[in-house]
Amino acid sequence: MKKKTPKNKLNRLTQDVKCPTCGFIFAVRKEPMKVTTAEQTQDKPVEILRDYIAGVGFSDYQKVLKQMKVGDSLSLTWERGNKYDPKAIRIDWKGTKLGYVSRKENAKVHQYREGGAKVTCELTAINEGNPSHTLLCVSIRVSTEKSSQSVTQGDQKISD
Repeated sequence: MKKKTPKNKLNRLTQDVKCPTCGFIFAVRKEPMKVTTAEQTQDKPVEILRDYIAGVGFSDYQKVLKQMKVGDSLSLTWERGNKYDPKAIRIDWKGTKLGYVSRKENAKVHQYREGGAKVTCELTAINEGNPSHTLLCVSIRVSTEKSSQSVTQGDQKISD
């Protein structure tokens, strides 16, 4: 069983810092961590969102559902011309539209994208037999590795 760090000890080790760009408050270590192996220095993606795909019932998911599997990479595209939501982020599997990042969560993805973070999306669950709004679940992760995506006119691919 893993020993938990008492809350008061955690408060002594960290301090809250507000990001000047996005306004998020992060807990930052007061003292730098000691790195002992090369593996600890690698940038590991951090999950910022795990949610069901919105609008699945209005997509072409039925054409590809049998081919999809948990762990598949999905692509994210900002649909600038979307008449319902100018910040809409479409989720695709191998070119087939599955749906969207929910409207209440897409601002979070845009904040990281605007900060230059690399954004990735992965299919985490296929809930066969569920209604379409809880059928597919995804995980969106970011890393500090710079994105290779460039800013363009019209729709913009977000994930690599």
